[in-house]
Amino acid sequence: MSGTETAAGPVRDAAKRGPAALVVEADRGEITTADRVRFVLSVRAKEDYEVQLPKLEKKLGEFTVLNAETLPPKLVEDGHLLHQSVCDLEPFLAGDYKVPPLKAVFWKKGEGDKKHEVESKDLTIKVVSVLPPDAKAELKDIAPPVDLPELLRRWLYAIVVALALAGVGACVIWRRRRNGHEELVPLLLPHEIALRELEKLMAERLIERGLKKLFYQRLTDILRHYIEDRFGLHAPERTTEEFLFDLRESKVFDPTYKGLLREFLTHCDLVKFAEHQPTSTEIGKTVDSCKRFITETAMDPTPVQEPAAAAKAA
Repeated sequence: MSGTETAAGPVRDAAKRGPAALVVEADRGEITTADRVRFVLSVRAKEDYEVQLPKLEKKLGEFTVLNAETLPPKLVEDGHLLHQSVCDLEPFLAGDYKVPPLKAVFWKKGEGDKKHEVESKDLTIKVVSVLPPDAKAELKDIAPPVDLPELLRRWLYAIVVALALAGVGACVIWRRRRNGHEELVPLLLPHEIALRELEKLMAERLIERGLKKLFYQRLTDILRHYIEDRFGLHAPERTTEEFLFDLRESKVFDPTYKGLLREFLTHCDLVKFAEHQPTSTEIGKTVDSCKRFITETAMDPTPVQEPAAAAKAA
């Protein structure tokens, strides 16, 4: 026999088999991505029965399990014992989360070879975003570019080139004064820095050493810092949800890259925070996505070198 309650408040499921009654309950049926749910699993059985509760470990469905604890059995009315496990459940992204069916085992003392099971049904808990409702809208395509008059276009191009050369010249002078000699390290563009860091990361062989979560953390940092250096967007210190929301109205990316970024960051967050174990194929695709975004959005693939270094190269 079983029954399920679904409401805005607590949600629960109860099941009974013979002398054992199981109840699973979450204190709220709807939370935000910034909240946690208090989850309690209880089995009430006759005092002369042993009960084995399911373990509440790292994951429970798509939830992360925190502060799990099995309480000592408590004597209740009619000669029954109450066995309980409690924990906090933490979501990752917005959506409908399901706590999967949980199974408890019980048997009469001295009859361990005659074990029985009682199982709950799943519970659905709604997780909503902390961002405004319009944040859930799909990323919008940017408007097509507006043609500028030819003369104005030439002036703008000349101004951009002049500013770029002035910036390079200032950096050359500063480096010469700082280092006290003419031969200087070549200046690197954002995409060159990012690709160099990506090569270093791959050389560390973190995946082969079993450090997948650290690998994904470093990979995400490389791309986020590239976005900040290349486009001036404050990506490193923002959550994925906040960054994608800001990106929705941004005009710095082609719509293709918005989708690529969304898939990349969401997948990386699943590994970093939701204990997802990526396959070798997924890892390869993720690295390729990172490299593709960097190389295809680079302003100028030609390295900027200082005079001394350029002369040497020639």
